[in-house]
Order: sequence, then C-alpha cells, then structure tokens
Amino acid sequence: MKIRLIAAVVCAALIFVSPAEAAPAFETVGELWGELLNTAQGNLSTGYEKPGVITSPQQWKAAIADATRSLTGEITLNIAGFSEEEYDLDLIADYNISISAEGTVRGSDARISYSFVYSPNYRILRGFEDSSLMSVLSNEELAALTKAYEIVNEIITEDMTDYEKELAIHDYIVANYQYDVAAAVDSQANVVRTHSITGMLLDGKGVCEAYSNTFMLLCKMAGLNCELATGVLDGVKHQWNIVELGGEYYNVDLTSDDPVPDIKGRVRYTCFNLSDDEISKTHTLDEGNTRCTGIRYNYYNYNNLVVTNAEDLLILLNDKLDRGLREITFKTGGGYILQDASDISAAAKGRGLNSVTVTGEYGKEGVFYVTFN
Repeated sequence: MKIRLIAAVVCAALIFVSPAEAAPAFETVGELWGELLNTAQGNLSTGYEKPGVITSPQQWKAAIADATRSLTGEITLNIAGFSEEEYDLDLIADYNISISAEGTVRGSDARISYSFVYSPNYRILRGFEDSSLMSVLSNEELAALTKAYEIVNEIITEDMTDYEKELAIHDYIVANYQYDVAAAVDSQANVVRTHSITGMLLDGKGVCEAYSNTFMLLCKMAGLNCELATGVLDGVKHQWNIVELGGEYYNVDLTSDDPVPDIKGRVRYTCFNLSDDEISKTHTLDEGNTRCTGIRYNYYNYNNLVVTNAEDLLILLNDKLDRGLREITFKTGGGYILQDASDISAAAKGRGLNSVTVTGEYGKEGVFYVTFN
C-alpha cells in the first residue's frame, strides 16, 4: 500500500527551542559577517535514511525532531508496527514547519520519506543557535540575522538586569517598527514575509508572528529565556511571547503594545509582563502555553505605577509633571475606578496646561495613558 500524507501548518502549535545547545559567540557584527561570508547560502541539509528500525512513536518523534533541528530537507524512516493513528503527522505538526510524507506500507512495516519546509523564522532562529546551519539561510535571512545582532549590540549592555534587557528590546521593537495593517485586512497582501523576522527587520513592519519571533530572537541573543505563546485575541488567532524572569514566567504581547495607527517612538505597556490571570481578560490562551504566574516584574507593579485612590493618583501625576513629563501612564487597582477624567485633570490646575488626553476604559480597573498639553 502506498501512502501520501500532508501535515498542514497548525497555528496553535508552539515552538520551544532547547537551551542546551550553545549559541555562537560573536563579539562584533564584523565577526558575524566573517562567518556568513564563509557559508554557501540557501541550501537545506541533505536528506538521509536513518539506520535501523523505528519501533515506537517516541522514537519516531525523536527522529523527526533531530532532522528538523538540523534543517534537514528529507529523512527516510523504516518503521515496524506502523499505524496511521500512532504515526499521524498532526501529532507532530509545528507552526513553523510543514511536513509531507510519502512511502509504502506492507503489513505492519513501513518505509516512509518525510520532507520538510521551514518558515524563515525557524531557519533564522536555528541559524542563530547553531552557526553550522548558517549555510542553510538565504541572503535576506542572513541580513535579518545580522540586523538582529546590530540591534542587540546597540541596546544591550552587560550591566543590565534581565528585566532591563527585556524592557530595552520591547521598547526598541515597538518604537521602531509598525503593525502591517494592510496584511491583516487583505488576504492577498498577507504574504509569508510579513509574518517573519525578515519582514520585520528589513521592511520595518509585520503582523503578530513577526513581532513575537523577532522579540524571541533578540531576547535569546541577550541571554533571556523566551518562547512563543498562542491563543485568540479579538476573535482571531494570535501569537505573543512568554519570558522567564527571576524563576517566574510572564506574558508579553508586543503587538498589543504597538499603537495602530502607528506613532513612531510611542510605546505602550498594557501587555508587558502579565500573569495568565491578567492577560486572560483580553486574550484566550491555548492549553499548551507555559503557565505564567509572576506579578513582580509586571511593568506597573515594578515601577510603582499602580494607584488605588484619587490621592495616590494626584501624587503620581504631580511627581511626573514636576519632572517635565507630559506623557504619563498608570494602572488603577484595589477597587479604585475612574468614572471620568476629573481626578486626572486635577493635576493640571495651575500649571498652564490647556488640555488633557486620556486613553483607557472608564468604569473599570485598568491601564490609562495620559497626555498633558
């Protein structure tokens, strides 16, 4: 019996990269370019037939994982006790890898060749983690990887805490890149590039996959533990990140923190380091996501920007205004609810400020952004 199976790209699947494999250490971008110039670019690792016989689904999954981590184009496996249910490609479907299979089954024995197509994001991330795989990357993927190194060298210093590194990366991406609105509303414009690190770093725009994969790459370059998270936002499949700080895990959604329409240089922190309980107020989380319970490094908690009454709010706003700030953010909590802008406007009295603009949702606890003019 001949079989031909195709695994569709499943949006809900996650990609977790093992931290055990050391990333290449490049002191300068020039050293990186030296490595790149010695590579033959754009070709997948050659296919091969794995010796021996696969006798369990666990061995099968391990063989596929080994092949994909090496960016192999094709692997042929001899499987004893084969069944389509236990060796279903949907069981190993990955958001960034498309797998097709073709082969023959005689009785319970099968000989099947698996072919792989990798997303640019996966290729770039693997190229970063294992410099021997840089020969697989295309010229544009190499250019994006180099740009990522340049950014990290520019914004990250050795004396930074992990929180400061994460904040610097978050702020750089949100301030300098923009959401690709056209791709989000027009299926014909919704091309692979706008979902990729390549599109984000070379074109300056992308959708949620580009934000989350770019953030993950830069975090890993800075030595942070970061992975992808998936779920639903506003009725649409969505992707964001999970970071580890101080042994606890936090959700961070850069796409949601970047204003639309884009305002260059403007950064939001509504979804910076949220617990699952907090982010679940706006996002539906997939079950496979790492559980996030941390609260210490939430942007508003960590920076003492949570106010629980009108007096606290007035003190915070006056302090910021005294220091010359005109754009201020805070979060209400402890049952304190703003019904209108009156508590905010009180801080502007006697300061010669003509107007105040407030972004936030009255009538409930939440995050507010205030601009005094």
